[in-house]
Amino acid sequence: MSKKTDLVLANVLMEKGLVDQKQMDVLVPDADSSGEGLQSILLKRGILSEKDILTVLAEKLRLAYVQLKDITVEKTVLDKVPVKIASYYGFVPLSISGRILTIAVAAPLDTQIQDEIRIQLGYEIEVALAEQSDIADVLEKWRGGGTHIVPQIGASPRKEAVKEAAQEVVIPAETIPRVPKEPPRTQVNKEKKLLGEILIGKGLLTAERLALALGEQVITKEFLGTILVRKKWIKEKDLLAALSDRYNLPLVDLRNRQIDWSIIKYFSSSLIFDYHCVPFDRDERSVTMAINNPLDAWTIKRAEDEAKGLELKLALASREDIDDVIKRYQLYIQKNVPKFLD
Repeated sequence: MSKKTDLVLANVLMEKGLVDQKQMDVLVPDADSSGEGLQSILLKRGILSEKDILTVLAEKLRLAYVQLKDITVEKTVLDKVPVKIASYYGFVPLSISGRILTIAVAAPLDTQIQDEIRIQLGYEIEVALAEQSDIADVLEKWRGGGTHIVPQIGASPRKEAVKEAAQEVVIPAETIPRVPKEPPRTQVNKEKKLLGEILIGKGLLTAERLALALGEQVITKEFLGTILVRKKWIKEKDLLAALSDRYNLPLVDLRNRQIDWSIIKYFSSSLIFDYHCVPFDRDERSVTMAINNPLDAWTIKRAEDEAKGLELKLALASREDIDDVIKRYQLYIQKNVPKFLD
């Protein structure tokens, strides 16, 4: 667990009176210097049990707490999630409903990992809490080809919600996003710094504000950058620069750029108007599209499907610039309806 998420955990535990300020003054620096994380330090020193920590987090973050002992997961769900990805990130898939994948994790504050899973699998992520040892046991059974048992639900403020999340959901295969043979180009490289760390390193954000935003992200499911901009803790241009650095994507200024409207014509109006992304360049083999959020795997996947065999290249642009292009495109359509329909 990183320093910023340690701050969130420390505040939650002190609010509940499980650990006092004097203890935290020792524990947090120890966690930082050891690199183990606060949760690991608390467990190793026997100060709190994992169940104590997860129960408090479940209540504070309004998440379900799931007991995974002696269970595996429905095969229809396992078929949609590669065991290598689940093992790598340390989660158990519980259910799939439409475009939402519910997973059990032991570290709910590590939202960067959730973003990586979202990018890898193309689903929106809902989180439930489970003990690490139980997750490891289920993954071991899964790798060994075990059969499924419906999860048992432990004590939680949202017990009924967990029951619904744990139910098997069968949906048509064609509605499930395909797991690409190769990860999307926006796949997170774990050797690179996280977005929050980049912003802090550039002096654009404090660790305290980042910790608060991460805590809010667990509840609202918004992208981290969206929260930071909405709260006016960073400027969009600084966010885009950090995302460009993080995902190795070029930044483009669309304000004075001449757009070949025939390129946009090949994509659905829903993709352009509803999802706010615009293609602005094309050659024989590829089309380049401006987006505002490189973590929106669902929109990127849809754009790839509509690219009609062309390689989709991504670039970052401000929301204002993208909306400006869309407005110019609407004016173009209005003035050239007969030509546009040819």
